[in-house]
Amino acid sequence: MMMLTNESTIIRQSKVKRKMLNHRIALSLHVKCVILKEKQYFRTFKMGLSPPFTKLDELASNPLNVTLTIAGTVTIKNSKEMMLPTMHQQRGIVFQLVSTEIHSGTMETKLSNPVELEFLKQFKVGAESSTYKVEFEIDSDFGFPGAITVTNKYDKEIFLEGFSIEGVADIVCNSWVQPEKIHPEDRVFFSNKAYLPCYTPAGLKELRKEELRLLRGNGKGVRKRCERVYDYDVYNDLGNPDKGRENMRPILGTTEYPSPRRCRTGRPPSITDKKCESCVNPSGETYVPRDEVFEGMRKKALDVEKLKGTTRNLIPFIRTCITKCGDFKQISDVQQIYKRKHIHKMKPEKVASTRWSLLMNMSRIRNNVEEHFKFNTPRIINGGMQFEIVFVQFMMKYSTNKCAIFEISASGWCMKDEELGRQALAGINPLSIKRLEAFPPLSDLDPSIYGPQKSALKEEHIISHLDGMSVQKVVNIQVNEAYFFIYLFEQFKCQLSSTSSDTTINPFSVYWKFEALHYLLAQAIAEKKLFILDYHDVYIPFLNGMNVQEDRKAYATRTILFLTPLGTLKPIAIELSLPEGESSKQVLTPPMDATSHWLWQIAKAHVCSNDAGVHQLVHHWLRTHACMEPFIVATHRQLSVMHPIFKLLKPHLKHTLQINALAREALINEGGIIESFFSPGKYSTQIISAAYKDWRFDMEALPADLIRRGVAEPDPTQPHGLRLLIEDYPYANDGLLMWFALENFVRTYVNYYYRDGKMVESDNELQAWYSEVINVGHADHANASWWWTLSTPSDLTSILTTFIWVVSVQHAAVNFGQYPLGGYVPMRSPHMKKLLPREGNPEYKEFMDDPEGYLLSCLPNLFETTKFLAVVNILSQHSPDEEYIGQRKDLSEWAGEPEIVEAFYKFSMDVKRVEKEIEKRNKDSKRRNRCGAGIPPYDLLIASSDPGVTCRGVPNSITI
Repeated sequence: MMMLTNESTIIRQSKVKRKMLNHRIALSLHVKCVILKEKQYFRTFKMGLSPPFTKLDELASNPLNVTLTIAGTVTIKNSKEMMLPTMHQQRGIVFQLVSTEIHSGTMETKLSNPVELEFLKQFKVGAESSTYKVEFEIDSDFGFPGAITVTNKYDKEIFLEGFSIEGVADIVCNSWVQPEKIHPEDRVFFSNKAYLPCYTPAGLKELRKEELRLLRGNGKGVRKRCERVYDYDVYNDLGNPDKGRENMRPILGTTEYPSPRRCRTGRPPSITDKKCESCVNPSGETYVPRDEVFEGMRKKALDVEKLKGTTRNLIPFIRTCITKCGDFKQISDVQQIYKRKHIHKMKPEKVASTRWSLLMNMSRIRNNVEEHFKFNTPRIINGGMQFEIVFVQFMMKYSTNKCAIFEISASGWCMKDEELGRQALAGINPLSIKRLEAFPPLSDLDPSIYGPQKSALKEEHIISHLDGMSVQKVVNIQVNEAYFFIYLFEQFKCQLSSTSSDTTINPFSVYWKFEALHYLLAQAIAEKKLFILDYHDVYIPFLNGMNVQEDRKAYATRTILFLTPLGTLKPIAIELSLPEGESSKQVLTPPMDATSHWLWQIAKAHVCSNDAGVHQLVHHWLRTHACMEPFIVATHRQLSVMHPIFKLLKPHLKHTLQINALAREALINEGGIIESFFSPGKYSTQIISAAYKDWRFDMEALPADLIRRGVAEPDPTQPHGLRLLIEDYPYANDGLLMWFALENFVRTYVNYYYRDGKMVESDNELQAWYSEVINVGHADHANASWWWTLSTPSDLTSILTTFIWVVSVQHAAVNFGQYPLGGYVPMRSPHMKKLLPREGNPEYKEFMDDPEGYLLSCLPNLFETTKFLAVVNILSQHSPDEEYIGQRKDLSEWAGEPEIVEAFYKFSMDVKRVEKEIEKRNKDSKRRNRCGAGIPPYDLLIASSDPGVTCRGVPNSITI
């Protein structure tokens, strides 16, 4: 809006002044929205210019000391304490306005008179909150209100939602205000206007600095629940040395075990090891700043899901106690965990006796109760998969020749080859697949410690599974000649196995046969058709310890996948490795008979178990939760709430510190969920630390990550400047749409506030923020050369886009599909209990007699499975009050910035367009990795969602 400068405006202002001078009386005005908006007495202003021109400016020029009465409203969240009958007998809440200006003589900030709020004077009462009226008296030269101070004189904390001076200023609070006896300092809440540090009004400069000082704390003492201090510490709270050596865990954040830093709690050290923090009191909770704690609807929803998880484990727990084992004997035992998709009501029938009727009713009641406690059927086994499982159950129950249907059974409920490849692109871990750039793959581990770096995979293992790929582009020969070479090679293998050692073999023919073999493989690599899931180096250093744990057996796996002409991936070889000296390495290829068929299924189960561990420990916990926590802590410590970058990041910071604190209590701690369910067990923290050594923030950007893994190449002719080597890669396809929509918004936002690099470099808060992230939050990578410098708006755009991407879109991709896509344990077991059976071992006969039973005995038992499902079901939930990307519940924080509001509106529209495009792609039959009979659509990056487990939805922050 432009300031009115026409003649009528000047005349109107003069009349007001003459009237005041002639009457020489104190002017008392009740400032309301209608006065301030009359004739729109505002002028547009950007960062660094004066506050909006209002009648307050006009009156300030009056030489008389005029007193103004300004009306405001304050909104406070309802609580039980506020409803106590004794509340009105206590002193109230005191508010005081703070001007953006200072007194010219004393150089002190201008303040209004203090106003005390009484709870009995309610203006508007709602179900969740109540609004009260307050009135302030200010001098005519007060200037523009820039903040408000709050003193809570009651005995209980209050939650202040917001404050409004009608038509002048809005202040979003959403914060707990502690009683004065606990925190004597006044709380300060700034107006919604954004200011870069150098443009902070004189009246707010010191308050801005003081507020940040209070948030940083002094780094000492035990943090209390009522505090709001943000600080750093190492991960020294994951073990419990006071219980014994078995319960000790390494401290993460040291030279030996590097790690990002966590939010400091300050609990006293343990008795046994003074370097370790003592465990949280069973009746207490881990400290997080007060405003980070779950409240209201979110807390209630989480508590309900915890209760559901507990009740769902009752029956499995009882059964396990009775049977003393609880292992699955047949696939129908697994199916009983899940609710039946369609329950047909039994028609009432005439019964012969009352006793029989009673028995029938009791049976129905029991079935209904049991059905209530069961888990919902995961999306991954709906559709065609559900039909195959039911068919297999029927065949296994009624067939007289069960051996004849073993192969059918395996194809019914085990992970199919095509499904393993599809889930690498559209499952809950689409971040591990890499292009195979050299064959055989090599290890980066020290060969003197971990054995030969060279893989056991050989050309002959995979060459016959390349769909007869032509070699004419490489050696200019015809396709049929290539097939002929393959035939010769197979004949040569037979010759070697059937001839005696003294048989003469023509070396010339041998040379050409192997040359043809080599050319075929070289072409597959050159044409970028081979990909790999490589977990060798992740697990090998820890396998000796992992495999001596009770009921834990694991390999370090490598899986070679071939990109078919249909655009799907299929596994063509699996390498299973144990540490040097332990049975060396095994390579399995797609089966040729019944025995190899079941061995192949067990090998794939081990691959999926490896994948589950890496997904949870590395891609989920480390890359999203742990590595982003320092950014969140630094944002609160170094960026004022008035800073435009804080306002941009604010919705992306919510809830993460609370979730990470809960994770340290029950997820990644000694004896926690990850140790209990996943193969690494007590070595989980060491795997996390080892993975952190290779973590790079600049590689968390989606385009950089895709290029690093070799699944994309720069190509300026493509819409996003990238060409995907796997065209139907749902995570990458949809992710690129979200990435560039987000990047465009962030670039517009940054360029609005920072015109050039000098403004970025001179922003002391911004530079302190990024420096603290690197040197304190990620101190173990402080000297890395890969950190972006922060000297241009482009640098800032890259940093902010990457952070927002990780906490929103990337976290959604690896979290909210955990139950729908990973909740069927036979297809994705978190750990395995047996290795492959080997001839000569007692287990081999068990395997030959009942291969399906052997495979089921490798999986977690009934009680372990239901506990695991209860946890991932909670983690996959959306809260009823969730805020999704492209949404903001309160845009008033950008009041007076129409360019920013317009940019955010455009971003919201872009997100909606991405939703429609994803839905369109899910119906495209050419995209076989997300569309087809029994194939679940890829919805994880659709931004919006209903509450609950939906397998879609991208919240603004790392949350559940």
